[in-house]
Amino acid sequence: MSTPRTEARGLGVQLILPPKVTPDLDLPGSNQPIRPSSS
Repeated sequence: MSTPRTEARGLGVQLILPPKVTPDLDLPGSNQPIRPSSS
């Protein structure tokens, strides 16, 4: 019961983290550093 619970928790956190952090850091993070750097 400890293994399935940990796996479900790890997947839920990983799925919520990547999608939330990817777009957030990709849009403002990638656009800001890449724009001024290229200029």
